[in-house]
Amino acid sequence: MDRLRLIAEPVPDVEDLVPHRGRMKLVRALVAADQGGAETEARVEESWPTFSGGSVDAVVLVELIAQSVGVHMGWERRHVERMGGRGLLVGVRRASFSVARVESGSVLRTRVRRIRSVEAFVVFSGAVSDGRGTLCEAELQAFRPDDMEAGG
Repeated sequence: MDRLRLIAEPVPDVEDLVPHRGRMKLVRALVAADQGGAETEARVEESWPTFSGGSVDAVVLVELIAQSVGVHMGWERRHVERMGGRGLLVGVRRASFSVARVESGSVLRTRVRRIRSVEAFVVFSGAVSDGRGTLCEAELQAFRPDDMEAGG
């Protein structure tokens, strides 16, 4: 993936960009962003879905990629379009994993890049790494229903 521009302006709180709260809020920080994608950071915690025996099931990494897409789209709407973050409907086109579980306390970086978009539909590629290697790669489709209501 290409290099992302580090954010120079004040970084918005993730809660201003996505609707996730409580144990479903996995992304903790937006690290870098531009109009093509974003990089986020998260730390695996006991509160995460599927947590058991000191780790989470790797399938949760797909949700982490989806939330990173949401963070990017929320950042873009706020930074470029001067609007707030909104909810998305997300579908998984494909996903591959190099691990079955991820240990508690692991610090994860997720990078997402826009592949293509048509009106309210956007396709993103994403990868989650732990500093030692890539744990998950996925391609997701996102749909912003509010864009259709507003005429695209």
